Amino acid sequence: WKKNGTSIPGATTNVYYASGIGSYTLDVTGECGTITSNTADVTLKAATVITAQPSGDSICAGDSHRLTVSASGEGTLTYQWRENGAAIDGATFDNYNARDTGAYSVFVTGVCGSVTSDIVLVELNPATQIAQQPVNKTITYGDTTQFSIAATGTGTLTYKWQVSSNNAWFDLAAGQEFASTTAASMNINAPAVSNSGSTYQCVVTGVCGDAVSNAVTLTINKAPLTVTAQAKSRVYGDANPALTFVYNGFRRNENLATSGVTGD
Repeated sequence: WKKNGTSIPGATTNVYYASGIGSYTLDVTGECGTITSNTADVTLKAATVITAQPSGDSICAGDSHRLTVSASGEGTLTYQWRENGAAIDGATFDNYNARDTGAYSVFVTGVCGSVTSDIVLVELNPATQIAQQPVNKTITYGDTTQFSIAATGTGTLTYKWQVSSNNAWFDLAAGQEFASTTAASMNINAPAVSNSGSTYQCVVTGVCGDAVSNAVTLTINKAPLTVTAQAKSRVYGDANPALTFVYNGFRRNENLATSGVTGD
């Protein structure tokens, strides 16, 4: 036997197993001479290999992560995606949209063998949820209080307290009466009576969506105001003394002139 015109040592039978690319011939010699066979060309077909591995990711519930693979090899390649080692029905393309937490891989088959990709993880991140709802608050005029919630979710959560007005919700701006309007706890400092009966809610935002708390109501009761008449005396025959009084209970640095309190 000869390869590319060169005799192959030891290849002296009528059968030879070629292991390399080349052009092969066989010289057959007898008493009446030598004859050379036709040339047989041996080519090497490409093995099935993965040229680009899939990659995992973290996704939110309801979303999907597109898994892709690139492969090369002899003939038409076929694909079978697997989740946690089990074949996924219908997942027979070079890509697959994963929607569940799991370990994914793809089995690629060609004429010259099969190969399995790396195993990649797809994880579902938790949605934004309210873990502890705020509760209604009742205070006395001039006092302070606080609305608080607890929330869970993915990433850094942000908070936005809102107030209801005319059947719509409006963001609260931080000020003297309402502080920390973008925190889990909103402080309410001696609010005006006009806020009594108002309803509030908190919108919590995370990587995986928004969550809106229950609406809660702020009730402000009147503060007790004590008015005490001061005792007076006069000597018989003198004019009546001017009557005076003292009061106690004004809040928010109010006084009789600014409070709007009237009476006889």
